[in-house]
This record gives sequence, structure tokens and C-alpha cells, in this order.
Amino acid sequence: MALSLTDHAERFAGYDRWSAAADAFTLRSLLIGELGSVPGDGTWDRAALIRSVLAAVTLMPSQAGEFADRWQTLPIEQIQLLRRHKNLLAPLAPLVDQLPAGPDAERVRAWLAVLPKLP
Repeated sequence: MALSLTDHAERFAGYDRWSAAADAFTLRSLLIGELGSVPGDGTWDRAALIRSVLAAVTLMPSQAGEFADRWQTLPIEQIQLLRRHKNLLAPLAPLVDQLPAGPDAERVRAWLAVLPKLP
């Protein structure tokens, strides 16, 4: 129900897509962490969540890391972009020990190494 409300708020009430995605990823992560993953389910599968999060980011971890080293000097739009990425990826932190092996897990680990440096 909460995922549906978030989707509808984005589509019909002007809720921005970054916030809607971060809210959905956070809810999915919490439920997967509490109740476990449901392999093959597009919403409750840990691997599906990881793919969704990685599909939503617009930067590479190395780019974000370079920007993070000098974020105080960046224009506000770039600072906001870094913050949005931090919000999108933070829900994966509690699942880091449960990541399935593969390139997606490596990208997530690279992102999680950069997160503390982001504004």
C-alpha cells in the first residue's frame, strides 16, 4: 500500500521522482531486511532492489567521489544531485552483508564506500 501511495504521489501530486524513489527503496530495504528476500519477486527480491537502485543513479561512484572531495565549492544543483544519490543508495547499506555475488554487488560496495563523503 505504501509503495502504491508513493507512486501515486509522484504521478498525481507533484512529489519529485528522486524523493519517491528514495522512499520506495527505503521501504523495500526495510521490509527485505526484516522479512527476508523473495527471490523472483520484482518488489521483494534483494537483487531486484539492487537493480532498481542502480538503474536510478545517474553518476558513477568514481564521479561522485571526485565531486564529494570538493562538494563545498560546487554549484547548488550539483550538491543536490550528490545528496539525491546518497538518499537513493543509503537503503542498501543495511543489506551490504546480504548482497548477491556479481557486478551489481561490486557497484553497490563502491557506492557505499563513497556515501560517507557525500553531502
